[in-house]
Amino acid sequence: MTFLAYDRLTGRVTPLPDRVLRGQWLTTPESGLLNGLRVDAGTFVTPDARGQASVHAGEDQRFIGFPSAHAEGPALELGSLADDLAALENLSGTWADWKATSPIDRDVAEALDRFPLEEAMLRHLMHLEVVCRLPRTHLEVRQERVDVSRARQIPSQAVTYLASHTEDWEARTLRAVRPRRVIANVRDDLYDIYENRVAARLVDHLLRYVRRRIQKVRRLLETFAVAETNEHEPPSGMHWRQRRIYALWGDALDATEGQVRAAERLQELERLARQLQQLQHSDLYGRIPARVAVPATLRITNILGNDPHYRRVAQLWQAWYRYAHTRAPAPQEQLNVEQRACHEFDRFALLLTVRALEQFGYAPDAPAVLRRGERFTLRGPDGTVTFAWNVDGTLTLSQNGQDVLRVVPVSSPLAELTDAERGWAFEDLCTATRGVETHTAVVYISGVSEYGDARSCSVAGDVGALHARLSVLPASPLDLESVERLARAVRVALTAPRFLAYPPRVTVPEFMRTYTLPAPFENDDTACSWALTAPLPAHELSKVAEEARDQLVRERAAALAARQRLQAERHSIRKTDRRLEDVDSKLDEFEQFTRSVRAANASLEQLRVCPVCTQRDAAFEAWGAGRFQCRCDNCGTSWSVRHCPSARHRQALLLPSVRDTTGVREEVGWADRLFGRDVLALPDASDLTMVSHHQCACPSSA
Repeated sequence: MTFLAYDRLTGRVTPLPDRVLRGQWLTTPESGLLNGLRVDAGTFVTPDARGQASVHAGEDQRFIGFPSAHAEGPALELGSLADDLAALENLSGTWADWKATSPIDRDVAEALDRFPLEEAMLRHLMHLEVVCRLPRTHLEVRQERVDVSRARQIPSQAVTYLASHTEDWEARTLRAVRPRRVIANVRDDLYDIYENRVAARLVDHLLRYVRRRIQKVRRLLETFAVAETNEHEPPSGMHWRQRRIYALWGDALDATEGQVRAAERLQELERLARQLQQLQHSDLYGRIPARVAVPATLRITNILGNDPHYRRVAQLWQAWYRYAHTRAPAPQEQLNVEQRACHEFDRFALLLTVRALEQFGYAPDAPAVLRRGERFTLRGPDGTVTFAWNVDGTLTLSQNGQDVLRVVPVSSPLAELTDAERGWAFEDLCTATRGVETHTAVVYISGVSEYGDARSCSVAGDVGALHARLSVLPASPLDLESVERLARAVRVALTAPRFLAYPPRVTVPEFMRTYTLPAPFENDDTACSWALTAPLPAHELSKVAEEARDQLVRERAAALAARQRLQAERHSIRKTDRRLEDVDSKLDEFEQFTRSVRAANASLEQLRVCPVCTQRDAAFEAWGAGRFQCRCDNCGTSWSVRHCPSARHRQALLLPSVRDTTGVREEVGWADRLFGRDVLALPDASDLTMVSHHQCACPSSA
């Protein structure tokens, strides 16, 4: 039998592949056992303690592979934020409640405190160093065949052995044998004893713990650096992005103080790491086999209990066992931990999406409770959108009855995978996206700050993106750019189509198609519709097709006069009534036409609203061939629709004004750090002053 699962990326039930990512697949009612456990439909397919999943369908069993980074368990640490988000879901939090929640853990500063195990290391690590350099040993006596010159103690059985091994004779005499080699007792120091194994493995455990702490504190230091930079004047970029970043950080912690504390803690941890690395080169560590394991529960021996240095090593081991050791969980416990991590990341992705939409000014008409499976309407600068938190945990934005963006949380650290794992993961994501017509944003757990692969941090349409409809966005509660990245994906999904809808077209009544085309309208090949290429002032809007309106009014007046004359002369008025009905019908069509013109003009006026500072009445230039450009006099932002370098299609462009472009390097994520959400097609990093220089993902534009 085939193990069927629900793919959140495609929204379809398909056979589960041999290798998957955590958070992408859900079980179905037709699914069998997962990791030997019977689970409900809608359970995430997650690995067991060995880093793989076993699935049972009928009598068949298969093993599903996960990337190696999954073997260490969930990588996301939300801290107190996890409890806040769970409470919002369980207590039916409203849109306003979610919007008011910061995506930054309010207790993030606690990670800068000195933890109990670090206190123990500072007290007792010197004793571990003494043990590694001057270890206690057991005296080992063994029998070995040695040269006579090296023999110091001859056992009683040496004579019997020598009599039966003539190859060890040097010569025979008349009375005896002169031996060349004999069996002798050899005394050696035995290092591989239980107490020394404890010391060697403790070095490994502590070094592993310290490295994890260094990684966490280093990420915090980078976060504080970004917050501190945006708290004051950034070296380059926009003050709009600066304000958003600072508002995100808020008053949770003083960035300058946080930087100082993080630097001090990082320096202390790096010093501990150097000390432990030096112990790995000690004589004791080298004499203990690397594969020798020591049970986590310490057995106190005479040496561990009485030797002054070994006693401190035992205390340090017990501190590690208490504060850092994680026992192997039972299958059900492991499943619960994995499921909780996936649901926590789903809520975190929801929070990022709400914050991204709130940045653009989207809000519901009435207080709306965010529940799975419910939809409600949001109003914002790009019109009305429908927001849905789907039952499967994904998020959907719809406009005019059509899905325009899907947000799919995937709780896998894609950027931390090996090159081979990242290759097949991206290939699978790209293959799945080919069957999806909607722009999809895959949000994944980010545990690093540098993304060497452009595919790990890209918005649909970027050069290097996996697919024209797929965005891959890292997210973390320690990454202040998380909201900005997702907001840019929202802008690409909502703002770019509005730009590309230029010029708006209005259907022209048949009786008007012979009239002179008024400016600034353009005609299509069939003359069935007119394209409004530039916004009309209010006093000119009423003059559109004035000739047609005046003629219809005259025709109606003439028809009414003829009807009245015929009625007075007692003649038939049927023909005149038909003529009057025809004129009234044309007037109705004309009124519909004028309403369409007003709507088209309103859409052009909306194009004149700056997407960055929301200032109205920007300068508008119509360039023909479906192209235009606007420039904001308030903030200097330019936005336009142009042909891509290969002239294969039109591009929606948005380029804010930057004060200083020196030091801008074209590396992965550079535009996020410079512009944040306020960019569509990426500009050329080498010359940001040239608005015409934009990158394009067309194959022939490279």
